[in-house]
Amino acid sequence: MKAIVLTWPETKRRAQDRANWRRTVDALCPTAGT
Repeated sequence: MKAIVLTWPETKRRAQDRANWRRTVDALCPTAGT
């Protein structure tokens, strides 16, 4: 996995998007969650 240098705002935005994505996946496919 490559190391990608991100600005702090971009890092926070990606973290938020990932959290939202996890929530969406968990809502759509509970069995596919964590």
